[in-house]
Amino acid sequence: MGVDLPDLLVEVGAISAKELERQLRLQIESVVFDLMSWKEGFFSFEERSRDEMPRDRRITVSTESLLMEGARRIDEWSRIAETIPNVNVVPELAPVDDNRDGAMLDLLPHEWQVLTMIDGERDLRDIAAALGRDEFEIAKIAYGLATTGVIVAHARRVSVEMAAPAMAPSNGTGDRARGHLDAGVLAARAGDLATARVNWEQFLRLAPADQSTARVQTALEAAIRLHQFLEGNGNGA
Repeated sequence: MGVDLPDLLVEVGAISAKELERQLRLQIESVVFDLMSWKEGFFSFEERSRDEMPRDRRITVSTESLLMEGARRIDEWSRIAETIPNVNVVPELAPVDDNRDGAMLDLLPHEWQVLTMIDGERDLRDIAAALGRDEFEIAKIAYGLATTGVIVAHARRVSVEMAAPAMAPSNGTGDRARGHLDAGVLAARAGDLATARVNWEQFLRLAPADQSTARVQTALEAAIRLHQFLEGNGNGA
């Protein structure tokens, strides 16, 4: 019998069952909200029966709630887009204002948490991943910090090599690549290594010069090795 990766992670104490479910739900919601923001895109569907899904890992999400929350986020993004256009912006601490010497920052705990992660290198997506928080919530916190002058947000710096027309994907291609990346992560966390591999391979094909390429290649190789190990030992358990 094959090994269920999420169950294995819970069994060895790497993550609690409650936290695993929270992370899976967060990933599902994040992918859906990201799709709702697309103006165009490429979709592929793979038909599977419910029996093929791990019964203990079926996450139930209300469709109505997803649609309502998606509409709310689209509305809020339109309000903050001038300062925080997307989660790819890189926040930096604002220069010290001589007129504010001695002033104390009065921030909430979750704002301090985000502030401590700002190093001028991580973008909001990276910060959200590091904190295990929703990307949209991190963007709203960054907007609040930016409007109060605590931080400034910049578009991610692009190297000359990555800026080359032959290497950099168009916006549409970039969106499709990011969709495959997120879908691969979601599938991997659910223990579906085959789907993860397909999506990561598509990501590497669409965005060979993306900043995440090296990490995705490493994850893909690890998924292939783990899949081969599980296949080879599938009948031994």
